[in-house]
Amino acid sequence: MNGRQPWHEGHAEASSSHPPKRRKTAYDDPEDGVHDSRNGSPASNDQYTNAWICALPIEMAAARGHNIVIACLPIGQYGTNNAASVLTHLIRTFPSIRLGLMVGIGGGVPGKVDMRLGDVVVGTRVVQYDLGKIIGDGQIQRTAIPKSPHHLLGTAVSSLQARHERDSSRIPLILEEKFDKHSQYRRPTTADCLFSSTYEHTSPSPSCDGCDRSKLVPRNRRSTDNPVIHYGTIASGNQVMRNGIQRDNIARQLDANCFEMEAAGLMDILPCLPIRGICDYSDSHKNKEWQRYAAAAAAAYTRELVAVLPVADVPNSYKLSSVQDDGDKQCLKDLRETDPRDDKTRIQDTKGGLLRDSYRWILDNDDFQQWRDNPQSQLLWIKGDPGKGKTMLLCGIIDELEKESGNRLSYFFCQATDSRINNATAVLRGLIYLLIDQQPSLMPHVRKRYDRAGKGLFEDVNAWWALSDILVNILQDPNLTSAFLIIDALDECETGLSMLLDLIVQHSSSARLKWLISSRNKAEIEQKLRVDTSRARLSLELKHNAECVSQAVDTYIRHSVSQMPKIQDDQGLQDELCAVIQQKANQTFLWVSLVIKELNDMESWEVLQTVDKIPSGLKKVYGRMTRNIQQLRPGCLELCRPLLSTVCTAYRPLSLHELGILSGLPIEISRKPQSVKRIVAMCGSFLTIRDDSVYIVHQSAKEYLATEACRVIFPAGDGKVHYFTFLRSLQIMSETLRRDMYDLHHPGTSIDDVSQPEPDPLASARYSCIYWVDHLSDAISRKTTIPIEDVRDNGRVHQFLRKNYLYWLEALSLSRGMPEGVVAMTKLEILLEGHDGLYSVELVRDARRFILHNRWIIENAPLQAYTSALIFSPARSLIRKLYEDEEPKWITKKPTVEWHWGPCIQTLEGHADGVEAVAFSPDSHFLASATKKTLGSGI
Repeated sequence: MNGRQPWHEGHAEASSSHPPKRRKTAYDDPEDGVHDSRNGSPASNDQYTNAWICALPIEMAAARGHNIVIACLPIGQYGTNNAASVLTHLIRTFPSIRLGLMVGIGGGVPGKVDMRLGDVVVGTRVVQYDLGKIIGDGQIQRTAIPKSPHHLLGTAVSSLQARHERDSSRIPLILEEKFDKHSQYRRPTTADCLFSSTYEHTSPSPSCDGCDRSKLVPRNRRSTDNPVIHYGTIASGNQVMRNGIQRDNIARQLDANCFEMEAAGLMDILPCLPIRGICDYSDSHKNKEWQRYAAAAAAAYTRELVAVLPVADVPNSYKLSSVQDDGDKQCLKDLRETDPRDDKTRIQDTKGGLLRDSYRWILDNDDFQQWRDNPQSQLLWIKGDPGKGKTMLLCGIIDELEKESGNRLSYFFCQATDSRINNATAVLRGLIYLLIDQQPSLMPHVRKRYDRAGKGLFEDVNAWWALSDILVNILQDPNLTSAFLIIDALDECETGLSMLLDLIVQHSSSARLKWLISSRNKAEIEQKLRVDTSRARLSLELKHNAECVSQAVDTYIRHSVSQMPKIQDDQGLQDELCAVIQQKANQTFLWVSLVIKELNDMESWEVLQTVDKIPSGLKKVYGRMTRNIQQLRPGCLELCRPLLSTVCTAYRPLSLHELGILSGLPIEISRKPQSVKRIVAMCGSFLTIRDDSVYIVHQSAKEYLATEACRVIFPAGDGKVHYFTFLRSLQIMSETLRRDMYDLHHPGTSIDDVSQPEPDPLASARYSCIYWVDHLSDAISRKTTIPIEDVRDNGRVHQFLRKNYLYWLEALSLSRGMPEGVVAMTKLEILLEGHDGLYSVELVRDARRFILHNRWIIENAPLQAYTSALIFSPARSLIRKLYEDEEPKWITKKPTVEWHWGPCIQTLEGHADGVEAVAFSPDSHFLASATKKTLGSGI
């Protein structure tokens, strides 16, 4: 017992464990590679690197060559929050803790594996199952992101798993040794009973002696009573799972092997591995007699794991106390443009869910295995035509790689229809975000620049160069032992693709990194990614791969047809329908998805007749969908056309509310999301809805509508659609924006303290605030005839700036869109070039200087647009004069300021040392600056 008293009820502790001399036992093995420490405890708390946390502790000494802190939750306190609280206090005392082992009991999930009481589940993946939001039908939509163990823990688990394949586990020997001293932890003599999930415990007594034995699930007797080790997902929550039906439903959704109550809370704070001994089956038949033995089994596995966990000094760059720094949290928050994990979930749900049988062929593919397993193969490019299932294939690969403990995995999904995630800078932000979120020790690479530049580091004109430098430094960090970097739909990266390809090629030779990208067949990508010994190409059109894709499509067809509600009971009809669809599918998942969507609402006697009329090929299906829209009643057609054209020209997916307004639907429709939803349904399968936002079903659909169907969707040209969107944007902003939209009242209220009210008064205008100038610019660039009065004195732009400019700046701050506002005013000034002499031109120039000068303060405190931004602007600023009534009346003595804006327009930051030289590019668009150490660039 390591000289300590056995744990007892009411006892909560956190103590260092460093074993004294002991006799050689059956556990000792010269292969362990670690030795008994005989030098006493470490001299400082800073030397303790690992935490061993338990909810129902038993003897957990003999930590071998490691410095381990053992902590127990106080009696009666369970759950993710309490575990997180204990760990937080532990870290304050032992600031060098870097890894955690959550050891204790859990409820098993029978069925998928042969789970028995006393078995051990090792959590290679953890999901908090009770975190989510209630959606329309009363169901919980889970929002928790699955977490995987730290790569050091994952590597140790894999090593021990491999050892167990070669030699038997030492758990029985370890347990037998401990049972000699602590017989109360021996395996119970009580029978291991598994009841049907629908049969509830009936007796008021916890004993199952009175339960109906006919409800027992028959199981074969094992050849041994030794614990079996299972590896997989652990579902973590804040309440005990006591219902067999609910257990099965959640386990099926999450692919879970075990339920418990602490791991998710710990993994939010510390890289942690949960290890659970199974003491019940997560149903109402709880049996405390198995708890001690189950806890002992988990501790025995942990003791064996610790023997293969590498003993290492604490890296100076990785201290848990610094990971929790507020500056790190703010930096990570500012870095996040999107969370690729959320994008993956959205994509899978929008496409009807990820079917493992439709992608598992890739796991046996020679090119994929070569890339995954060969240290000399660093890049794999999967290419294929539209609709071949590339995105879902990568989703499946991500899931499979995540199952392998120790993999550091970062990925990004490009999407051409969303301007936020269709550019190279966004790709880098997503990759860096996931890497740092998984391994916080990489944060200093970002903080070094972020502490000087702030949020602008990720958003200004130099963002690509800064982020590419940061990513390269992260990838070269020796603490990042290995990483998989995955980018989907690279062809949909519309800005900066060439630079991104260059970066990938330049850094695809390191044995520690493996790149996986997917795209359509595109010449620019083909040219950059020439195949060599370190790069491979997997074409979905090649014969062998095409056959695998065809089989996967057939599997998808059978699954989709079996889920059609009106033919579920007619196997013959299902078989006949599958045969017809398989014949026409041409190995294209998207074609199948569109067809199934059309057939889903039909009666059983209609489906065969309808599918016979549907042509093969995506373009022909799109043509059929377009003709169906044209055949709608005239009134319905006139509703669908502007709605489709607005979605096609929008820079991001629109909410139902935004779409109703911007597409110009009648007010009695646009104000009712359900009415807008019905019109979306009239647009065939071109559009899909998720979380009340409207998406184009696929990039190929958008391309079809913009080209071959343009006369139907854009009868006056897409420039007119941009112009009308610009007009409606000005209208909705003029009607909606006002001072203090969120009723903050205090001018110093920080943006970090602002929460979005419900309902959000900015909901209808949020898109317009960001993109109104972009739509005007696109309308002009397409040579659309625009009334010159719109940009002249007293025109629409002039009137908007005169009446709503400060309200717009406040709205930009509340929407976290100040960088886009700066770009908008710069773009607007360029659009008005050649109209010198007009007051409106001077007003736009002044408005641009105003936002550049005051961006930081308004971005951080929205109501400062009406206080410091005004009173510290030049006395003859046009914006200040227009809005002098907005200046605070309580400031009686105002500061002395310049009459006019000074010559300094913008300060370019980034160098820590003095600048030695500057040079403009020949076209004057770029400025290069250099110190003795670094070279920077700006636009």
